[in-house]
Amino acid sequence: MTKRSAEKLFKVLDIYEALRDVLPTLDALLPDEAQRDEEASVIADPKTEVSSVQGRLGETTVALFCDLESSIKADNSKTPVRGGAIHPLTRYVMNYLKYACEYKNTLEQVFKEHKQPDKSGEEGGRGQNTGN
Repeated sequence: MTKRSAEKLFKVLDIYEALRDVLPTLDALLPDEAQRDEEASVIADPKTEVSSVQGRLGETTVALFCDLESSIKADNSKTPVRGGAIHPLTRYVMNYLKYACEYKNTLEQVFKEHKQPDKSGEEGGRGQNTGN
């Protein structure tokens, strides 16, 4: 509901992991929709809602990575860094990727489940290019 930014990726991934971890418990605690009374089905199926939210978080994760890619490509600074230091964008991206490595398994799962087509319309474009 807020503006997307690359810095929010890790909060999104934390919530995604929490929902992924709670789904087996929900499956064990809640009966299937077919087993519930018609009167009790006034509220939406919690398992469906959790899965839906998890799916939207996965889509947001892919979009955040695409936004990061776009912002890197859009940086046209040609000014050299004084004293030969590391460019601030390079430092930012390396720190970002270092932290993203802590979510390696979750990111692999997200990109498998929420592929984004590349610009030519082929499936699995940008989301699959993880650079092994």
